[in-house]
This record gives sequence, structure tokens and C-alpha cells, in this order.
Amino acid sequence: PDALEILLKPVVDDFSIELVVGGCFAVDASGEKRYRSMPALKPGKRENFQAYLESKISISHGRFIVKREFFDQVHYPADFRCSEDISVFASLFARCKALAVDCPVAVIFHHRDSLRNNHGYILEVGLRVVDAVFDERLLPADFFEFRSAFRVRRCLSVFRSLYRVGDYKSAERFYHLAIRESFFAIFKWSCFSKYFRMQLKNIFMKEVGQ
Repeated sequence: PDALEILLKPVVDDFSIELVVGGCFAVDASGEKRYRSMPALKPGKRENFQAYLESKISISHGRFIVKREFFDQVHYPADFRCSEDISVFASLFARCKALAVDCPVAVIFHHRDSLRNNHGYILEVGLRVVDAVFDERLLPADFFEFRSAFRVRRCLSVFRSLYRVGDYKSAERFYHLAIRESFFAIFKWSCFSKYFRMQLKNIFMKEVGQ
């Protein structure tokens, strides 16, 4: 109930601040409620942009305020049915002087039937998120050095989502794309272990089929 007051206070104290992000309570499908803190943001926009792409800081609707003028240039991809907010939030961190408030300002409910878990939408959007984030009309040229690393992370993120819904063939394709982009992606143990289990299942199914 006091979210607006909490988020507005830093702006009242320093009007040069353009983006304020607070913490939140996350409630999963089983009803378990956890507090997601908001770590301090860096003074530099590049550092916050990189931290967001690396999932070291998070932002979601209902837990931030931003100066309205930024939406004169930044827009949601109208043809994305999931992940449409990633490019918007990345652009805000790249453009705004930002401040974090480690205080809950929202309660966010996560549902099993969320569009972000929709198999068809995951494949439809795929790596187009990378192009949406690294739009030369929105980002300074020196920000593009983070593109390759983000493409790897996006490939692995899609891989995990497809693995979770059992589309192993498509999941394998995105895992291979990540490895081709950077061999070091193989050292992401959580993904490699899923890939290894997936290969074992494929071998087992072939043997059963024979």
C-alpha cells in the first residue's frame, strides 16, 4: 500500500534520478512466498546494463518507476508474446540514472500456465530477444560488446525452458547454438547436466525402440 511513497522518495530527494527499482515478494504456484531483495545499483549505466543481462539484478512490472519521457523512445516489441519486457528493461538500465530501494513494493504471483512457459511462444521468440535488446537505434555503440555474452545466456535460457517442457530436440539445438557462440558455455554445469541427462534419455529411447 505504500509502494508509491517508497519509490518516489529518492526522486524527491534527488530529481536527477530517473529510474527507481524496489524489492518484491514472489509467490510461486504452491503459494510459497519469498522476499526478493534489490541489491544496490552502480553509478554507471553500463555496469547496470551488464548486471541486468547477467541476471545479477532484476526488475519487473509493479516494482519500479521511471520518468515518462523514456517511453518516447523505448517501446515493447508488439509481436512478442513472451519475454517482451527484456528489451524494455535493458534499455531503461542503459539510459537511466538508476537507484535501488531494498524494500518490498509489490507482490508478484508466478503461475504454471504463464505465457513465459508456453512452448510455442518460447520457440517463436527464441533469439529475437537478442536483436530487440541490441537495437542500434536504442543503444550506444560501445554497449554492443555485451551482445555475444547475452546471446549465449539467451540460448541457455531457451534451452532450459524447452528442456523443462520436454522438447528435447529443440532444446538440443539451442544448447549447440550456445556452444558455437562460446565454448565456455559448456562449463555452465546446471545446463550441461541437463544436456547430459537428455542425451542419456535419447540413447535409452533408441535402445528401447530397437
